[in-house]
Amino acid sequence: MVKKFFRLILILTVFSLLISHNFILATANTKTSPKVLPAQNNILTAYVIYSFNTNKCLQPTSSKEGAPVIQSDYIGNNNQKWRFISVEKGCYKIQNILNEMVLDVYKKSKNDDIEICIRKFNGSDTQKWTIEEVKENYFIIKNKYSGLVLEISSSDNKNTSLCIQKKQSSSKNQLFKLQPVVDYNAKVNWNPPNEFDSYKTSIKHGTIKEFTYYSGYTKTTRKALVWLPPNYTSNMKFNTMYVLHGIGGDEREWLESSNPENILDNLYASGQLMNMIVIFPNCRARADDSRPKTYESVFSEDNINAFYNFHHDLINYLIPAIEKNFSVYKEREHRAIIGFSMGGGQALTIGLDYFSNYFAYVGAIAPAYSPKLVKDISYYNSKLKLLYITCGTNDFLYSRVEALHQELLSKGINHFWVSVEGAAHDSSITKFGLYNFSRLVFKY
Repeated sequence: MVKKFFRLILILTVFSLLISHNFILATANTKTSPKVLPAQNNILTAYVIYSFNTNKCLQPTSSKEGAPVIQSDYIGNNNQKWRFISVEKGCYKIQNILNEMVLDVYKKSKNDDIEICIRKFNGSDTQKWTIEEVKENYFIIKNKYSGLVLEISSSDNKNTSLCIQKKQSSSKNQLFKLQPVVDYNAKVNWNPPNEFDSYKTSIKHGTIKEFTYYSGYTKTTRKALVWLPPNYTSNMKFNTMYVLHGIGGDEREWLESSNPENILDNLYASGQLMNMIVIFPNCRARADDSRPKTYESVFSEDNINAFYNFHHDLINYLIPAIEKNFSVYKEREHRAIIGFSMGGGQALTIGLDYFSNYFAYVGAIAPAYSPKLVKDISYYNSKLKLLYITCGTNDFLYSRVEALHQELLSKGINHFWVSVEGAAHDSSITKFGLYNFSRLVFKY
């Protein structure tokens, strides 16, 4: 009996060791992790390649053929963003967004400590890389030709440390995080499909709820509408997107003119919408926040100032109330803001100038006024995950919005500028803008 007992213990021990051994091997040999592949399905995804050890990112020293690759602090430049493009089964070329050159091994060497450079893609195996996940969310990047992996040449935090190839080891210098970012140079089909804003009986639908909160700024109880997706539950966290209306409207304007609930429902049903709730606030921050009754009152100083001061209500009262009453994240990376007309100007000003530490995704649809752009370029490019601006060519604001695009372009601030031929200052642009912004946010 005792012998049988010890024999059983021995068998279980060996079995346990085999399982452990196989688990370790499986972990060490995870090939082309599916966590990398979704980039091929997203609309416009690139990556910043961060070193696990230093939290600095890879970039070439110049755009010249053969320029070495180093690590540097992330400032949002296209020079620091890379596309992973499948070239054969299990292998990618890693292409720089700025110069469209790819990672290559210097002088086609198979030796340790040889630097990594950039060259025009020629199909060589020295330009093909496999991606292996060896730690959750961290990868090694292995060259097909040499069988060696990327490594930062030293363990310090110098911005000039070279990226080299080395035999795979347990060194943290060989681990890299692939952070998704927007590829502003990507070719995007901005045109919504047919019936993108139509009600469809065959899909699940979200719900619109009226939400009230007390505003210490206006000293009144205020209203907002909240769209909850079909899968909303208090057992998981959701992102938040704030959608602002024009100067003559209120929290119901979007629903009355642009079918946002249908647009969101259809995006959700097609798998293009990240988990989010959408808030439609009243952007007129004053005690009497009802819609103006006459044309003169719409453009009165009092009404305009109520919009200019909305950020006090939004930041200090509405956002805290939403985050208290709904199961949502509370970090800027999980908040987006977009607006139309006067609301577009608000979204830009709040998102870029006043409280850029509150929103990582900012959009504007035919904005009535422009932000002051008071911060340095690297601040905008590194902090903002997405900046999206659109306007129709038949809009009376078009020249003004196009001038904003040119200013952003001249300053080097990353953004999407989508000019829509024939669209006017109406639902032809609001539906278009909401559709495209909604399918981009919270993916980076």
